[in-house]
Amino acid sequence: MATASAAVASAIALSVGTPAIAAPDRQAEPTAHVTTPSLASSPTLEVDTASPWFLDLDRGYICDDSLPELGACFQLYGDHFWVQADAGVSAPVGVYWENWLVTSSGGLSLYRHGRCEDYLGGLKESGCNKDFYEDNTYPNALGGRGSEICIWAEVLGKKISTNPSCTYNDE
Repeated sequence: MATASAAVASAIALSVGTPAIAAPDRQAEPTAHVTTPSLASSPTLEVDTASPWFLDLDRGYICDDSLPELGACFQLYGDHFWVQADAGVSAPVGVYWENWLVTSSGGLSLYRHGRCEDYLGGLKESGCNKDFYEDNTYPNALGGRGSEICIWAEVLGKKISTNPSCTYNDE
């Protein structure tokens, strides 16, 4: 996974409010590069309000814990997003996510993106349930096999992580 510079990510967050990753060729490990999103061709932002939910530590998951005041994760089995803020966080928090489909030529193309927003307050675990193409799904909507998920931890309206976590959705 590659990390963008804080200056670039900060400028993107201020100008458009959400990061995006460029579509790299499919590799053994997911790659993420924060770039300016093409808003004209981006799919509609999906926004879900989180409900109480607990991360299943016995299942595969990735987390973005680069913001010290909250944790944000994606659990592959069941396609769940999870978020929890520290007690001192008064603003709502969330997980911004992007779903990239593997194309028939093996590249990646942005298919969906959204946000799981938590208004429950600090120290309460919450999450959102989604449904994404998995590596065993063939063909997906773009003729390829499976998809990649990238997540960013976010204090809504204030700041977003500059270090996304990405994974192929293989469960």
